[in-house]
Amino acid sequence: MIDSNPTTTNKLPDKDGFFRIQVSNDLMEAYLIIEPPTGEGKWPSKEDALRVISAENIIYGVDNDALNEAVNKQQLKPTRIANGRAPVNGIDAEINYFFETGVFRKAFAEDEFGRIDYRQVQNLQNVTIGQKIAEKIPATPGEPGCNVKGEEVKAMPGKDKQVKLGKNVAWTEDNLAIVSTINGEPTLANNKVSVHEIHEIKGDVNFQSGNVSFLGSVIIQGNVESGFKIEAEGDVTIFGNVDSADIKAGGNLFIKGGISGMDKGEINCGGDFSAKYIEHAIVNCEGNITVREAIMHCQVNADDKVVCEGGKGLIVGGLIRSGEEISAKSIGSRLGTLTELEVGVKPKLKLKTQELEEQLKQNRDSLDKAEKAISLLSKMPNLPDDRKVMLQNLIKTSYALKAQINEAETNRQELMEEIFVKSKEKGKIKVKDIIFPGVRVTMGKTTIMIQDEIKYAVLVYNEGEIQIQPYR
Repeated sequence: MIDSNPTTTNKLPDKDGFFRIQVSNDLMEAYLIIEPPTGEGKWPSKEDALRVISAENIIYGVDNDALNEAVNKQQLKPTRIANGRAPVNGIDAEINYFFETGVFRKAFAEDEFGRIDYRQVQNLQNVTIGQKIAEKIPATPGEPGCNVKGEEVKAMPGKDKQVKLGKNVAWTEDNLAIVSTINGEPTLANNKVSVHEIHEIKGDVNFQSGNVSFLGSVIIQGNVESGFKIEAEGDVTIFGNVDSADIKAGGNLFIKGGISGMDKGEINCGGDFSAKYIEHAIVNCEGNITVREAIMHCQVNADDKVVCEGGKGLIVGGLIRSGEEISAKSIGSRLGTLTELEVGVKPKLKLKTQELEEQLKQNRDSLDKAEKAISLLSKMPNLPDDRKVMLQNLIKTSYALKAQINEAETNRQELMEEIFVKSKEKGKIKVKDIIFPGVRVTMGKTTIMIQDEIKYAVLVYNEGEIQIQPYR
């Protein structure tokens, strides 16, 4: 006979409930999971929970209140009953400077409202013997954490930060402060702190003064005439104009007037550069370039930014390279003057790549000639002694050239990878007014030619494309 009572056939077996522990992948959280009883089985007790917690080696951060609540209320959803302690990462080291480090803050005075008066130049900074000019705040190691199993979770220590010592400076005994060893002017260029004495020329750099070569900083009250050279390890300040001259500043370079290069001479700067205008000149700068009026038909290379926003704020003609940003009011001209902009990679990386490519070409040509000569001599029977010596020398030369080619190719590949990575990280062109057709823009491996006028725009590099965004 079939039993008509369903409870007798569908009755669940009697089985006591039990606990499970679920631990997060990083071992920083532990959850208590209750598997309920069936039939006439019993609910698990707190003692059962403590036993399973112990069996899973959960020994740190146990929350007794959460455990009691989960057991007493017989909660079926997972209950977090233990928390680890997260590590506290260390703080990076810092270098604090007790002098103005930028050419722009030093070169121009501001009024009480923060407005820059380009006609007024601040006095040079001076320090005395023993004066502290920088201090280092060391990195901290951080505080380790602990997971729920009682294991230490290591903290990420703060990164150290180094600064190089130049001339006339020294660390204090505790290596936490830099002091000057002379009376002079402090500078920061290429991450190197120095103190320089100053050489001042009251008039022009011309036949009367001759070329200037000085280990400190140079101040020129007049102009720099064509054909003359100025070289200084510190800053160079010129209150007049510069013709087709060669200027090399280890620190910052400030020109109150402008540069008329006539496609001769070259300007090199280890810090920041500022001038009223530049035309038909070559300027290489390892910091920022700020031009107040115009950059016309120049070759300009800046590791950081090129800014031309005062007055006309015009960039037209030539080639402008910047590691981070090019900013101007207008770029190009209505005549379609070819103006090339490259941004996103430090110019010296590209220049070094070009040098390696030229070296590779020369070495490959030399290797080809050597191997042809080796092949020709190897086929000749009964070589005289002088020819044998020549053959041995050619073989040695070919081995050396192959080694040089392999090294250059490796270096070139590393530079190309660095260029590719950096071009994805940064790079921006900002125009407050207009970009004219005829402007060629290169970011990363992408180059575009501007075909139509673009106004109030920012050009950025994103996922292999140059994108045009609104100016802001």
